[in-house]
Amino acid sequence: MSIDEGAATLQEIGAGITVFVDTELAVGPSIWLGSPEAVIEFVNREDTADFIVVARGGTTTFLTPALVAGIKGIITLQGAPTSHLGIISREYGIPCLMSVGFTSGNVNERGEIIPPDGTILSLDISTTPRGRVMAPQDANLTQHTQALDDAAPASENDAPADILRFANGVQGGSVGEKIMQSRMQTEVLTLSDESLNRDLSTAEVNDLLDYYGWNVWDILVARISEGESGLIPRQEYELLGVYMQWRLHPRWHRMITESVGVDGLREVGSVARKEIGTKVNPLHIWSSGVPTALGRGIAIALGKHDTSYRTEDLSAAMQFTRRLYRGMWADQGAMFTASRNYTAAILENHWLERFQAEKTVITDRDQRRMFQKFNGGTGITSFLLHFDNRCGVADSGPYPLPGGGWMLVRDHVLNDTEYPWATHVSDLPYAVTSVMFFESGEEIEKTLVDIGTMFTTPANYLKGLTGYAVYLKATEQTPMSDLVLLDEAGLVSLTQSAEAAASRLYPQIAAMTERDKILAGARVYYTDFIAPIAKAAGTWDALLAEGFYDLAGVADEVYDQITAPGKAMELLPPHWGGGAGLHRI
Repeated sequence: MSIDEGAATLQEIGAGITVFVDTELAVGPSIWLGSPEAVIEFVNREDTADFIVVARGGTTTFLTPALVAGIKGIITLQGAPTSHLGIISREYGIPCLMSVGFTSGNVNERGEIIPPDGTILSLDISTTPRGRVMAPQDANLTQHTQALDDAAPASENDAPADILRFANGVQGGSVGEKIMQSRMQTEVLTLSDESLNRDLSTAEVNDLLDYYGWNVWDILVARISEGESGLIPRQEYELLGVYMQWRLHPRWHRMITESVGVDGLREVGSVARKEIGTKVNPLHIWSSGVPTALGRGIAIALGKHDTSYRTEDLSAAMQFTRRLYRGMWADQGAMFTASRNYTAAILENHWLERFQAEKTVITDRDQRRMFQKFNGGTGITSFLLHFDNRCGVADSGPYPLPGGGWMLVRDHVLNDTEYPWATHVSDLPYAVTSVMFFESGEEIEKTLVDIGTMFTTPANYLKGLTGYAVYLKATEQTPMSDLVLLDEAGLVSLTQSAEAAASRLYPQIAAMTERDKILAGARVYYTDFIAPIAKAAGTWDALLAEGFYDLAGVADEVYDQITAPGKAMELLPPHWGGGAGLHRI
């Protein structure tokens, strides 16, 4: 049904943020999914494709089985289009409105207004940022006093006003980055070979701490409010994970550096240029050191020590990261992607030539939908495997094409055996790399942030997809010479396998205790932020032999504090969104 056709018979009952624009109304009965058990029960129905799902938060993993089963639309009460769920809904092409405020419906035990199950809803996503939820004029719904204008956000960023600008008044993006550069007292943001072969000075460490604070905010502000998961207590595990990184990673940094030296770290960083389907990438190079500083801030906030404690470990973690970046960029220029106009076209030219030679041209709408379903299915499986974070998803680019247009290269890691729960995805390959071609001539604003995620304006960039090439990497150790180029039948088959694996994994995670979920998520951060580097350096077995996974005592140091009611949400906004924990030395 078109917007005009529905206008005369429908009433607006809520408004929210449009994830991507479509001129057709998505129409179907509503169903509220408030728990993992409700999600599992829902997907056992035979008519899931008819429903518009209403959920609380903006995280991908909570709705995984529903997305895999196929649904008509998504409404969330929290979250923003740049959240994980926003990204995946675009990949699947499922109409989605986020941070919706309803003015008609029933009030639940948390004071939220929700339409009764079975209400026929129509999603109007024809405009952005504001989209509408409609219901029939004769629907018997209780009206509430909340004004529609108050319910609808003014922009795509639904973050609280006090975190829309970094704590020191600097905005995000290129303008803010230039301001931060102008405030630096040293040249620490430049990867000169001289600076890599010595210890950092106090002034250099303090400059990096200041820049880290802005950089973390710049990366996360676009998705600062994903809301509640309902499946995975992400805020708690993030805090615990970075604390564990601060406590233990400096030891591993020293072991790796002592084994391979400064030049060896540069060589490890160069893997990001030389290989695809690898976790040695912009995200993991950034994460090898920046979260260590965040973890230090959490330790200080929890009263574990003061700002003078282990400053040499903080400095060494910074140098560890800088040396990896030097290898990734292969020049003595800027350290961060933000300083390079938010681009990371890092792969060597032979890859770009190969991708173009092996491109499959998209010729019709069904072919595009097939690829989008593949991209969504492998993406959601990667998110779930990594406990609702981006450790298994990595973009690089954009890469200009000789005849105009651009390429985006995306890795999805599907089966990392470092995680015990990976047994449920054991039939999947280690990773797939999707090369996406955009040659339509449409103007798209592209921003690739330092953690290797591409955001675009307009958000639904996949509608401009003109071709693809997809490569399968069977195991983590598979050499680049043994990559498999997938044809359309291979994409369809792998999509089915990935979605089936996600459906197997979801109930296993749902059945975990709260503590086990938090420890598992923290393990992902703690492991992923160093293991790929150690493996590339040939030191992983040595780290394991030294007790890499002897974590129980460390977790217990702060577990009760972090999981106290309200503590995670007290700590996260100022530390992730305001640089509060990045105390100078």
